[in-house]
Amino acid sequence: MNQRQVILPQSQAQAPIQRPLINKVTPSLDACLDQLDLKDGMAISFHHHFRNGDVLLNHVVHKLAQRGIKDITLIASSLFDVHEAIIPYIKDETITQIVSGYISKAVGQVISAGHLKKGVILHSHGYRSLLLNHHVMDLDVAFLAVSAADSVGNGTGLQGQSLCGSLGYA
Repeated sequence: MNQRQVILPQSQAQAPIQRPLINKVTPSLDACLDQLDLKDGMAISFHHHFRNGDVLLNHVVHKLAQRGIKDITLIASSLFDVHEAIIPYIKDETITQIVSGYISKAVGQVISAGHLKKGVILHSHGYRSLLLNHHVMDLDVAFLAVSAADSVGNGTGLQGQSLCGSLGYA
């Protein structure tokens, strides 16, 4: 009997993270982006807990394009109809690769037409956790839309005006 063994990469995913308690609140998305090491070829991530109401991804990609950032790998847990706004950025190679568990019709059609330079990787929802925790793909920046957050960046979907539930998996 031929048995296969799955070997996962070594990971520090379970190591506790200790961060300084500094105020991370910025007055705008632009002010936040000014503090980041933005560069061509970067990988950015988004989680879809607002589903078809998630416009953060659209805003961030637009702002990165305005700054001339190109060759972005977009690691989004899901892309819905609301994300049609990123189609021009796929066509102009601001976004050159997408890694996602779900892609809706319009964005999928653009990819199927050959406009995504480096292609797409579709995966199961559960694989996203392994992908990130075991550094199969590394992120440069993760963006999360949340309904409430404290000054050091702890977000929740259980308070605020746009409740979306627990963010434990995001």
